[in-house]
Amino acid sequence: MESELRKSEERYALVAMASREGLWDWNLASGIIYFSPRWREMLGLGEEVEHSVEA
Repeated sequence: MESELRKSEERYALVAMASREGLWDWNLASGIIYFSPRWREMLGLGEEVEHSVEA
């Protein structure tokens, strides 16, 4: 099962890199937001962008 999960994650990472799209993911439970490097590049932003929000 762990091997299949790893393969799935690798496929997702390859698709994300190949698409050249800016991606973000917001975990509503924790308030943590992930911004892909391409997303930051597209908007001209650096690491100073907030990574979390308070509910």
